[in-house]
Amino acid sequence: MPETADTMTIGALAAAAGVSVETIRFYQRRSLLGRPERPHRGVRRYGSDEAQRVRFIKSAQRIGFSLDQVAQLLQLEDGTRCAQACEIAAHRLVDVRQRLLRTCGASKARWRHWWHAAKAHAAGLPVR
Repeated sequence: MPETADTMTIGALAAAAGVSVETIRFYQRRSLLGRPERPHRGVRRYGSDEAQRVRFIKSAQRIGFSLDQVAQLLQLEDGTRCAQACEIAAHRLVDVRQRLLRTCGASKARWRHWWHAAKAHAAGLPVR
């Protein structure tokens, strides 16, 4: 990519995407982000598409997608395989719901235990 006003260095890309330079390099090693060619004795230049891609990766991670799942989604980015992308997202949603149910169930059980223990303590009974 030639150097123009709308291209950026890896540091500027990282700043624009809200990540570190090491994150950019990690994504490149994982093949989630390409490496532009380095001009002879020059610096690699990145465009706004790369910044958008990095922001997408981080957003997907924030909502619980693994990097492997993100890679699957990125392979479908041409827009012609929306059904496959929806299937990946649906599987992730099932996982999230199951985790929530387990967490809420555990929390309810803990809450019941604490409630009964507090009542027993208040009544001067031994706490089990």
